[in-house]
Amino acid sequence: MARLKKETVFPLVKGVLDGELTRAEFDELTNLRPGGYEYWRRKYKKESGVNRSFVPVRRKKVANLSGSIEVILGRGVQIKFSKMVPAQYLRELIR
Repeated sequence: MARLKKETVFPLVKGVLDGELTRAEFDELTNLRPGGYEYWRRKYKKESGVNRSFVPVRRKKVANLSGSIEVILGRGVQIKFSKMVPAQYLRELIR
């Protein structure tokens, strides 16, 4: 059996990650054992710099909280605010 080259396998791994291929289709196209996909996925992510398990979150300070919010608690308790309220206020309210 000939060794697979990354030029051949990387597009297939990308296809699985993008949802264009299933793992079963990948296995069929490459004739690899079940752990083969994981090996190539790690190699692809390392070389391409792709890490989809981490999503950076950036927060901007909101000076003006506008909008409205409705909180529905158990037993039918319903609280409506005409303006947005800070999360800390809601935490204290629920206690």
